[in-house]
Order: sequence, then C-alpha cells, then structure tokens
Amino acid sequence: MNFVFFILTCLCERSVVLNVEDKRQFDNLKVNYDSNIENGKGQGILEDLKIDLSNEEDMKKFQTIISIPDVPEGMGEVSKVIETFETDEIEEMKKGERFFIIFFVDEKTALLPADHFDRTMKVFISSDKNLAKEMNTPYPGIYGFNPRDKVSYQFPLNEETIKTIVPIVGVDLIGTLSYQNLELYKATGLHSIYVFIKPEEMQSFDKNYKSEASKVKHLAKFCLISYRGDKDQLSAFGLTEEDLPGILFINDGLKYPLKKCFENNIQSFIQDVLDKKIEPKYASQDEPVNNDELNLKIFTRNNIPKFRADKTKDKLIVFSSPSCNFCIQLRPVLEELATISRTHFDNKIVIGTCDITMNDIDNFDISSVPKIYLVKAETDEVFAFDSKTRSADSIAEFIKINGSFNIDMSTYLTQVNNETNKVGEIKDEKPSDSDKTNREL
Repeated sequence: MNFVFFILTCLCERSVVLNVEDKRQFDNLKVNYDSNIENGKGQGILEDLKIDLSNEEDMKKFQTIISIPDVPEGMGEVSKVIETFETDEIEEMKKGERFFIIFFVDEKTALLPADHFDRTMKVFISSDKNLAKEMNTPYPGIYGFNPRDKVSYQFPLNEETIKTIVPIVGVDLIGTLSYQNLELYKATGLHSIYVFIKPEEMQSFDKNYKSEASKVKHLAKFCLISYRGDKDQLSAFGLTEEDLPGILFINDGLKYPLKKCFENNIQSFIQDVLDKKIEPKYASQDEPVNNDELNLKIFTRNNIPKFRADKTKDKLIVFSSPSCNFCIQLRPVLEELATISRTHFDNKIVIGTCDITMNDIDNFDISSVPKIYLVKAETDEVFAFDSKTRSADSIAEFIKINGSFNIDMSTYLTQVNNETNKVGEIKDEKPSDSDKTNREL
C-alpha cells in the first residue's frame, strides 16, 4: 500500500484519505492518499467515523465539518444541571453568555451540518453515541441550548431539523409577538401558540408559565399578544376578557382556543388538537337583526349557507375588508346595484358584502380583496368577476351574463353615479397585516 502523508490538522482524528491516482486538486485541503480506495472517491475520518466523499462538493462540506470544534469535556454532566443554573442577568449580559449547538453525527449524517449552521452561534460536532445518550439526545441528533430561557432542545438530525435548529434555539420559548418577528417564528417550523394577555400581566407570565411551556418546547413557541380592550377580536377567537390569559392555537388554518391557560394542561390540549379530538372555532360576525330589510345585505360565515340554500335567487357576494381602499371605493357602486335589485328584482337576486376580518370563509378564494362572486340560482354554480373595471355597468353585465334570470339593470343605473364610482384598471389588495392579525394571526 502506497501512502503519501500530509498534515491536515493537528488532530489525528480528523483527516481525508484519497485514491493515489486521483489527480484533482482540492483548494486548501491537505490529504492522505490510499491506493485501496476506489479511484475518484475519498474518505473523511472524523473521530471513529469513516465518511464516504464522492465529489468536490462533499470535500468542501467535510472541510467545513472538520472546522467545527469538539465538544468540551464534561458536557454530559453539565447538561444534567444546565437548565437549573441560577445566574445574575446583568452579569450574564456583561459576560456575553452564548447559545450553543452540538451536532451528533454518524457516517450518513456527518456532512449535513456543513450548509446549515450559523457562525454567530457556538457550534460543536461529535460522533460520541454515549455522550448523546447522556444528554438525552437522539443519535444522530442535535442538542441546542438557549441561555436566556435556560432551555435545551434535542432533535433527531435530518434534512428538516438541520434547517430549523438555529431559529428554534435562538427564538425564546415565550416572547412578545410583533410584525418584525413573525418570520422568525415561522422559521422555527414549530407551531405558534398565541397568548392573549392583559398588559400588566405580561412581565410575570414568562416566569409563571415557563415550566408549563417547557413541556411542549419541541412542538411550539408561545407568542404573547397584549390585550387592549378589543372584545370583538377575542370573540372571533372564542375568548372573552374573563378567559385571559387565554390561548389560541392555529393548526392547519383552523382556530382552537384554550380559556384560562393556567387552569388547563397545555400538553394535553395541543395533543388533542393534533389528534383532531377538539372541534375548531370558526369566526362569524353577528347578523344584523334587520338584515332582511337592508338593500345591501350583510353576509356572514353562518348565514351564507342559508342564502345559498335559497335556489330561487342569484346571490352576488362581495368579500371585502375595512382597510382596503378599493373596497371603500366599490361600496357606493354596490349600494346602487343593491337598491336597484331590491326595488325591481327582489324575487330574483340578493346582493351583499362579507367582511373577511370578522368571518372565517371556506369554499371561496379570498387571498385578495375585493373579491366578487355570483352564486347562480338553481344550480349553485359559482362565477368569479374578472372584468378589467369594477363599474356599476360591468358588474350589472356580469350579473346578466352569469345569472339565471337575464336581469338587465342598465336602464336603472344613473350615468352620473356609474361614472363617479368607476374604478379604472381592476386591482386587488391582499388583506393588510392588521386584517391578518385580526382574522388568522
């Protein structure tokens, strides 16, 4: 066997071995050569692991991997008490205490960390299966520690967890929700549990609820939302002031409230939601008592099925939002059309609007607003308005073409009103951030 030895690192446990006939050059990578290895391939040595390196990309990844330091001695014992350390927060700040992550790798997973770790966070690598077991970590797996929370995380090491471990460790278990950090919570890949809480209770909640929240640390992050008297928002989520601090868990787009979270088991609640043992809460605004008397009806989640069940009338349903400028401009047009329809075609069509911030809507695309649909009498077919303008004429024509009764409103439209309320090129607005917060967080 013909060996040519070069020093790769001062640690004999970390080296690269290549076939002696391989003529490729690897930048800044000193290697050993072994004629027994298949030509064109190599093998990385990491502690007791022998990792197959098939191409240039693997070589570069391995070079990154061997730059990660070994786990300091004694970490097994430290991991048993690290979550109970009592420290002075000011002194911690002065010392610059660090977050850290340990990758426990085997031959198949050794290269995974190369592309997915953050240099700003202290990172270690190990192939020690016994140490992983001592630190209650799967093998291969990832151990991460958040010093602010004094909380550790243990996950299997795979293609998914390698992408999310840095935000999981870096984002606190309990934190205040803001538009600035929404993306951080999403990046963790965990569920977001929204906690509605009175402002004066926010500071103490972290301390008082930490042990309960830690029971589901591998499933969720808790996002605090300061309650400032918006009873309608709470009601939309199935909560009242008396239920605070109350929790909202959104799973698969469905809402699940938990009242008085200190009096309930969060672990059981989350598991029951995931197992679909709990019915979700759907928001539906209260229908006005005089809705039947209104020219422009108010459609809600709960009353849309009732209107659709009436197969004797066409239904023009307009989904809108109070903060949408195009919806505001469209309102006078709809009121004019609704007045005409109730005066002259009351037995053939009903026209109304639905506020998406107060109603959870199924079976209609409301990704942008305003959205105009006609539900045809008898067949219940749904037609989407797609004209380039939202004028009274264009909407009236839409009703005439797609409805069941060939209704012609054009002779009743006032020319002044039609021109005044004409909206040029059609534009939709995505629901604003505030609408999203109110409707679905």
